[in-house]
Amino acid sequence: MGVKSYCYNSGYDSVVDSFTFEDLKFIRYQWQVYKIYGNKPSTAILPGPLNAVGAKATSGFRNLNGTDQQLFDIPQSPTQTTSSLQITSTTDIRYHAGATNTLFRNLTASNFSSYTGGFTINFATGSVNYTAAYVADYSIRGNLIFDAQPRLISNLISNQTGKSSFETLDNPYAREWTQSGTRAGLGRVSQNNNTRHETILTGSNPLPNSDFFTIFGQYHSHGLDFLDKGNDSTVLIPLLPGDQLYKAGSTTNFMALSRGNTVRVRLGDGSKDSLLTELGLDQYALTQTWDVDNENAAVGRVAFTTIANGGNVVLNDQIITIPTGSTLNQVVDAFNKQSPFTGVIASIGSNGVLKLSPRNGKSFNFTSAFVDLNQTYGSTFSHGVFLREYKANGELTGAMLTGSNNGITRWTDLKNNALRIGLVIHDIDVSSVPLVEVIPVGKPGAGRLGFVTLNKISGEKGYIFDTALLTADSVLVKSGSAFMIDLANNWRGATKPAGESQFNANGDLKDASVLNLHAVGGDGRANENLGLTSLHQIFVNAHNAILEQLEVNISEYRKLNRDFTMSGEEKLEAAKLGTEQFYQHHVFQEYARRITPDLGAFAGVSAGFNPAILAEFASSTFRFGHSQLSETLAMAKIDPETGIALTEGKKDIPLLQAFLAPQLYTDKSAAEIVAGTSNQVGNLTDEYVTNTLRNALVGLPLDLAALNIGRGQDSGISSLNQARREMQAFLRNIRLTPGTTATNQTNNGIHARLAGQEANLRPYVSWRDFGNHLLHPNSLKGFIMAYSRDAILSSYSSNTNLNYWNNLQASNNAADASTYAAALSSAADAAILDNNFMGNPWTGTSVNALDPNYQGTSGNQDFQKISLWIGGLAEARVPGGMLGPTHNFIYSYQMQQLQRGDENYYLSKLGGTDLLASIQGKVLADLVMESTGVRHLYHKIFAVNDADYELDSESNLEFNSNAALSAATKTVTDIFGVSQTVGLAGYVNDVFIGNGGNYLDARGELNPNGIGNASEMFGGTDDADTIKGLGGDDCIWGDGGNDIAYGGTGNDFIDGGTGNDNIFAEAGNDLLRGGDGNDSMFGGSENDDMYGGEGNDRIFGETGSDDINGQAGNDQLFGGDDSDTLKGGEGNDKLYGEAGSDVLTGGMGNDSFYFDQPLATTGIDRITDFSPVLDKLVLSSVIYSQLSIVHQFESIAGSSTANVIAEATRSNTRIVYNSNNGALSYDIDGTGTSPGVQIATLSKFNPYFPSDVLSAQALFPALTASDFIIG
Repeated sequence: MGVKSYCYNSGYDSVVDSFTFEDLKFIRYQWQVYKIYGNKPSTAILPGPLNAVGAKATSGFRNLNGTDQQLFDIPQSPTQTTSSLQITSTTDIRYHAGATNTLFRNLTASNFSSYTGGFTINFATGSVNYTAAYVADYSIRGNLIFDAQPRLISNLISNQTGKSSFETLDNPYAREWTQSGTRAGLGRVSQNNNTRHETILTGSNPLPNSDFFTIFGQYHSHGLDFLDKGNDSTVLIPLLPGDQLYKAGSTTNFMALSRGNTVRVRLGDGSKDSLLTELGLDQYALTQTWDVDNENAAVGRVAFTTIANGGNVVLNDQIITIPTGSTLNQVVDAFNKQSPFTGVIASIGSNGVLKLSPRNGKSFNFTSAFVDLNQTYGSTFSHGVFLREYKANGELTGAMLTGSNNGITRWTDLKNNALRIGLVIHDIDVSSVPLVEVIPVGKPGAGRLGFVTLNKISGEKGYIFDTALLTADSVLVKSGSAFMIDLANNWRGATKPAGESQFNANGDLKDASVLNLHAVGGDGRANENLGLTSLHQIFVNAHNAILEQLEVNISEYRKLNRDFTMSGEEKLEAAKLGTEQFYQHHVFQEYARRITPDLGAFAGVSAGFNPAILAEFASSTFRFGHSQLSETLAMAKIDPETGIALTEGKKDIPLLQAFLAPQLYTDKSAAEIVAGTSNQVGNLTDEYVTNTLRNALVGLPLDLAALNIGRGQDSGISSLNQARREMQAFLRNIRLTPGTTATNQTNNGIHARLAGQEANLRPYVSWRDFGNHLLHPNSLKGFIMAYSRDAILSSYSSNTNLNYWNNLQASNNAADASTYAAALSSAADAAILDNNFMGNPWTGTSVNALDPNYQGTSGNQDFQKISLWIGGLAEARVPGGMLGPTHNFIYSYQMQQLQRGDENYYLSKLGGTDLLASIQGKVLADLVMESTGVRHLYHKIFAVNDADYELDSESNLEFNSNAALSAATKTVTDIFGVSQTVGLAGYVNDVFIGNGGNYLDARGELNPNGIGNASEMFGGTDDADTIKGLGGDDCIWGDGGNDIAYGGTGNDFIDGGTGNDNIFAEAGNDLLRGGDGNDSMFGGSENDDMYGGEGNDRIFGETGSDDINGQAGNDQLFGGDDSDTLKGGEGNDKLYGEAGSDVLTGGMGNDSFYFDQPLATTGIDRITDFSPVLDKLVLSSVIYSQLSIVHQFESIAGSSTANVIAEATRSNTRIVYNSNNGALSYDIDGTGTSPGVQIATLSKFNPYFPSDVLSAQALFPALTASDFIIG
């Protein structure tokens, strides 16, 4: 890797090393399906002479709004609360699963809580009072709710003040889940499993999470869901005296939670007035006050048979066109075609009138649900238009828009870029992206992009090019997304005198200096914090770097095919494909599988999997990242010459200052944040939340833990125990359904690993049972005080009158607050000692846990009310995972839906391409480094390794022997303040050797993975380095020079860089990359992934099932023992499967497949892409000693291998090929009387389109004797 500036004043390397010619042909076909065949693969003609129709379903390019995916049925009842949205028929309303602006779905029944009696606020005086008659009901939308409970619960449970740092960090002795509540064993709590191309392996050497893991998780979550707010009023969370945020005399002693918007029947401006009258809906116009019936439905007041004067109706911001002459049934159909995006189901009422019924309590997800990198590209076409870079003449360049010096894209950059396509947007548009369409033929400006308008009276559609030119009789149609959601408090600029607007008449700010600094992206939350902003920049840079590599490869291809060109739009889609698929791979491979061990290996896209985001996931489970944030945003200084983080002079800033602070973000920030956060340990995933987030979120008196609890209540999310009860019943019903278990699981979107969690989801039966399954047992007292407050004060305090305690809580007297707190604590202590309160522990086994009637509840039952979010975070984690069983199930289930319910999932999308191998050969740290200029990050960027060494550092130690190094130690202080003696690393005769003795990990814990197993990063030089990693999961960057690297034990990562390197994996499941140069790599034991890179490489898998990729160059690949996968890539390669049943793919070039193993020990190899004439089958003259002349080959179309051998027409036939199934066999005696030995299978192959293996174009190769070589 060459040195490059990290200040964004130069281009960056592409994480995709090269697009091969086959990749370019693959991309061109995706483009043809997208443009010529309207993204309908079933109608597309495949490349090849047969003109076969029917590309695989993954062909084409993804629509930004996700509407190109499979359709699911919506049950006709608008009040349904279950999650069974399955494909069942073509007659029901169809649901675009996972598409933008469609409804969240539920895994459990919605449960909107209500209560009587609570703390309210006197806004005149600011006083908080307990009002016994006050009724709060979350099911009623649009009303203001007072609810002090979320903050009280947060104070009692999530407050980490006073907790030890060891308890709140990534505790290595955290408890794991067992049915009996006993400790499952000691072990690290971070990743306990590794994966290899979606195949789950037993891992080792887990490391604590980095803060980069946390900010990436936030970025990832923003690409899955956004709940719009503001229409359904507010939840006010009173602050009680005694709360550290309470200010006596203030009129603002509360926190405000904006309620999530739920579906209503809202007929908007732009609807044709006369059409609304014909439909009988004019009384429901937006500008009027209207009542609804008891179903919350809009019911027409007149019946009609046909529509005399059709037009447009705007329902919940969606334009619905009703043609003139439409019957009532046709009107119903027209409304229902848009039902997925309106949330409203049309029907015919009892009096023959139109009835519009909203799906009560349901909310829209305003992003595309798919793991499609919509944070970069947008979730709607309209939003995406403004994020793409245009030339001065309005042509697309293929790049994503950036700021100056390739920096973050800011608001002023976006506005200027829009001018290049003739569109003018103004500052007032920042919170809502206008709807953009290509103007149709017959309208002024046809063929160009314009903003859509609707006439307020006629509903007629029109177009403008400047949002300020909207006329008074029209309305500007919105797209449903926002340029920005999170804005700095002073984004409107300098304050103005009372009565003076901060906006000019055209909608631009008079002082736009602050707004212009804000970052823009595909998601409007890019400015929420600086860490999040850096991720937005990183992926834009990644796209543009991939585009540059694409253009280089296009130029190379044009030397062979002068007519090959790509338009700016095609290049944009191609670079987007590479970036999106890379992101998708590493979300599942590195991020999701770090969280859960129960995300099954990919088993193909299936109609049983529905990718729509669960309400439980969005409003509860995937908020676990809020507990992981640290009090500081780590930022490191970077050496501008080398791109390596400096060990001195950190630039950390308090977390509080990182929120809504676009003015602090510079061209250097992404690199500094990446280098800092990747090396800082994050907080443990548990019920505790750091103080800044609990008391000063975004610089305001806000409590993120309280807001999460309140959001769950406002969204109707079930309690912890109710969710467990229903999810276990869901799994039980699948298990007990007649039929094949695997089929039942697939049809219901469940992988076998998740189905196995049924016992762990049994509902708790008592407080004692719940307490026995907590990660931090001491938290039980906080839960009892929070959720059993009334019961324990009534039974275990000095005053059984709850009004006394209510008034004490509301009192401004500090002594009263202390009295109340002491009494509540004492009552909880007494309750914990009372068996009648605590109830019985669970007494059954995991088998008994499958029976819902095995053991009944006992003791106080207030634990049934515990919030899903906080209760789930407090649970002891599943073995090998990061979450307790409840959140683990919801998270795993959702990610499985996103994986197997996505027709563009990378493994199925890119199957058979070199691009797939290129993506799989990289780690996320590669993309981050290439996009920021930072170098030598630890390859597992979501973890913090134990030590870093730069080989050119002047501080490196030198020893004269291995024994001297092993004996060398130093004294350090561990996390407990205890002095410890640890080993050292250093040079021994020009060989740099890692620490083989005691070590402290990043948290200061001694030898958490055993002596000698430090996970270290070694940064090489441009000279010839020799590096030995020893134990642990080591990371070695060779950089330049002819390096020699040894991984040692552990799962290591070795990148040779440029030069002719020798790389030895040794023990462990290793990832080896040769880089540029003629490299030699040796896999050693276990299962390794090996990538040669450019150059003529020699790669030896040795033992284990290895994945070997030669990539560019004339390579020699040796599988070794076991069953391996060998891929030659570009160049004339030699592939030796050796022992085992191997899969061999030659790739581009004239490749040779060698058969040189004894027949008694070898398996049956499969060759996926043999091209007669170009490729050769090389048979060892020693093994196949009976072969002497080429005429000893015969091809026969037979029904089986044995029959083919028997049917050989010549007595001297030795090699027999069955052209019906591709079986290649060796008949030892040439008589056809012996059974013979099958040595290989040649797969169907389409040489015109190698990734096509299913269509009529894919044929078994037509072998002839000339395709063999005896040697």
